[in-house]
Amino acid sequence: MSSTVSTTVGDMFVVTHVNTEQQNSVGVRRFIKGQPQALGTVQIIIGLMVFLIGITMAPDGDTMGIHSGAFVWGPAFSITAGSLTVAAATKLNRCLIKCAMAFSIVTAVTSTIAAILYSVDFFVLLLFIRCGYNCELFKVSASVCQRCQPQKGERDSPLLALDEEDLRSV
Repeated sequence: MSSTVSTTVGDMFVVTHVNTEQQNSVGVRRFIKGQPQALGTVQIIIGLMVFLIGITMAPDGDTMGIHSGAFVWGPAFSITAGSLTVAAATKLNRCLIKCAMAFSIVTAVTSTIAAILYSVDFFVLLLFIRCGYNCELFKVSASVCQRCQPQKGERDSPLLALDEEDLRSV
């Protein structure tokens, strides 16, 4: 897209020609060079996978990751960012490209927050099982809870003690 403006000043005729395509094409070329359709597709697939894994964890999980809804809002941002990236790659609109990039940044931040929540859940669960606290708090199966609790007089017990039946089934 270009625009031309002509004006007459006294005896002189001034023509101003502005080519906006050349200015925009550098950013658009850079965007296309990053293969945005592949990136958007991967973002959508990762969002769907995290959502499906979160659905399977939700009924039995009593953790911060489940209560915060990270398994819903994290994938929702990821799927939206992926859709915007694919749309921007298809239409090559500067506004769409900026929106896709901004939403991808928001998705990265929310994914980091979700990863922190899941990490805290993991380490708190590990600490509670290791130290022999109430395993019902995290809905851990009774067999795992009994094996992990320290016995009277023991200072350090193993995290998971396997008996012969467990080793035979492996």
